[in-house]
Amino acid sequence: MAQHAAVICCRGCIQKRHGIKKEKEFSDREIQFLVGLSMEWIEGQTGTDDEI
Repeated sequence: MAQHAAVICCRGCIQKRHGIKKEKEFSDREIQFLVGLSMEWIEGQTGTDDEI
């Protein structure tokens, strides 16, 4: 669910919404960005803002 809410469900959506080309491998920075989006959504749903 978090992946759909953050528009990170597939490479096509990531490219359309976040501008990260689907043909290239994710950089460490891009991975951190995408994980962060997912975590923000999860924290919003659970009412927590704790660091992992």
